[in-house]
Amino acid sequence: MASGSLLYDPIGTGPRGSVITRVTPIAIDTLLFVEVETRDGNVGAGEASSWAHLEATEAAIGKFGAYLVGQSACDIAHNWEVMLRFGSYSGSVIMAAIPAIDIALWDIKGQRLGAPIVDLLGGRFRDRARVYGQARGASRGEPVAQCIALKAAGFTAIGHVNPVLDGAETQEQNRSDCQRLDDAVATTDHIAGELVTATPVQQDGHVRLGDAPGLGAALRDGAIRRQPVRPIRVGMKLRADGSPMEH
Repeated sequence: MASGSLLYDPIGTGPRGSVITRVTPIAIDTLLFVEVETRDGNVGAGEASSWAHLEATEAAIGKFGAYLVGQSACDIAHNWEVMLRFGSYSGSVIMAAIPAIDIALWDIKGQRLGAPIVDLLGGRFRDRARVYGQARGASRGEPVAQCIALKAAGFTAIGHVNPVLDGAETQEQNRSDCQRLDDAVATTDHIAGELVTATPVQQDGHVRLGDAPGLGAALRDGAIRRQPVRPIRVGMKLRADGSPMEH
């Protein structure tokens, strides 16, 4: 092919080359990653965010992978549009699978051009970002201990503090909503009280599907009064009756 006319290079060495040879989803615990490999030896990695539907997202990545093998890894926007528009429906699973592949393709482009991905996407917006740790447990003492350990490690915010406690589902069926609400508020009070004396942090409380109606609002209103444990937010998942989420 003449110089200057390279639109697609089947051996993966030209500017439109880097032909995709493998798309592999990799599930690790509650995380889902994807590797995209090209004929010229580059391997890009991406992550899918649909943690509640990992199996379905993994299947979607596999389906898109069947199309992507043989395509150019350079044509990121084109590949995105094909994956998005091939069917009439998208949703959380599809919109977790496509971005995971998209991240991997940008990873490959950065490797081929010898440039950080951030430079290819317009440069840095900030030079640091605040992150939070996660504190879970089956008893009130466990998340407290985890919060203190996270603070010692340098975290200034704690996410996914579960006021209903992990592992308590088997006990829930014989308890009224009022009992569950009282226990959850008491657990939040206990955790907040321990952290006030141990370390000031910000807290992100999560309430699970099926928890007592009104629990999100109760925890939010109570948490606002607890200083210096300041709530980032109290999120409540959509209940089975279709009631709206509380924040």
